[in-house]
Amino acid sequence: MSREPVRTQGPDGVKTVKHLHAARIRLAVAALIVLSAAACTPVGGATQPAPTSASDTPTIPPSPTPTVAETATSRPTDEPTATPTDTPGPAPTSTHQPTVTPASPPNVTVTPAPPPVGSITPPTPTPTPTPVSYELIERFEADPTTIDPGDSVTLSWSARGDWATLYTLLPDLTLGQWWDVPLEGSRVVTTSEGVRNWARYALFVGEGDRMETKSVEIAVRCTSAWFFTPEPDLCPLDPVFEAAAAYQPFEGGQMIWLAGKDWIFVLYGDSGIPAYSIFANLWEEGMPESDPDIAPPAGRYQPVRGFGLVWRGELDAAEYYDVRGRLGWATAPEESYTARYQCDSPPKYTTCYLSGPSGEIYELGPEHSAWSVLEAQMR
Repeated sequence: MSREPVRTQGPDGVKTVKHLHAARIRLAVAALIVLSAAACTPVGGATQPAPTSASDTPTIPPSPTPTVAETATSRPTDEPTATPTDTPGPAPTSTHQPTVTPASPPNVTVTPAPPPVGSITPPTPTPTPTPVSYELIERFEADPTTIDPGDSVTLSWSARGDWATLYTLLPDLTLGQWWDVPLEGSRVVTTSEGVRNWARYALFVGEGDRMETKSVEIAVRCTSAWFFTPEPDLCPLDPVFEAAAAYQPFEGGQMIWLAGKDWIFVLYGDSGIPAYSIFANLWEEGMPESDPDIAPPAGRYQPVRGFGLVWRGELDAAEYYDVRGRLGWATAPEESYTARYQCDSPPKYTTCYLSGPSGEIYELGPEHSAWSVLEAQMR
């Protein structure tokens, strides 16, 4: 089948090719995403702006850690098979010995021992991975292989076929900027200042009905340090945010106010949904600090100011989430401290970290899905 490219103006002013086989390119990218799901340790992910309000859910990041994703096939939808794990069974145990029963000489009858107690599960051999072979792409390389955000990278390649296209792979492994390129050559590309963890590029080469793709991955060094150890796998999105804070414990959870961002974190102690909420602090000077008609029992407290607004359900979202019903009464007055806050940088679904008044580190899962206290220490 003949293939005629449709030529348009590319993003950098050079002539580029939009191939009539776009569907096949999308399938090949899907194979890249599958092969890139394996985890390894990154040195730097994608930039996503911090939430602009307390009700925003920070979303970025699993991050997978960087691996070099490569595919070469005329059928881009083929997926690798899983590698089985050796699982030897328990060792055999037996106290039985063969019993010899004498018979009339000279004959001897031997009674075999019963089967041993337990069984042996023969290990499943691990298949040797089949090397990826390329018929069209002879070489696709990046130099250097480790960079800082904003650095330039030289991509070089050699292939045979009818056409070649070079793509930037976005953090979620979808296709980004692209260039029509010769079958052999090199190109200098400049990474974004906001790139985190890794930068990836893919080369697509076609000949007739056949298409191959190969990708390279460049590790990106972290630009900031985490405020605690042990560190998460991914780089932090931004430097640590440090600000005044207030903390108050409740019968069914806790509240934390973070100045600067002016957010109120509500961490619920039950198994309800959401596991935690973030509200904008709408309390202002001159507003009532508490409700005089609410009388707490002995040893309990009514939260005041911003905590009180949220707890009493005077915000629509707070009433919807039944904050008061889920938290119960405060068990102590609020206390002031200095908090630290930082988020990671995956392509999607961000995890954030917030320090508590005693140095504990709260891990706030993506999409308000979960929270926990890490076994970690602040630096």
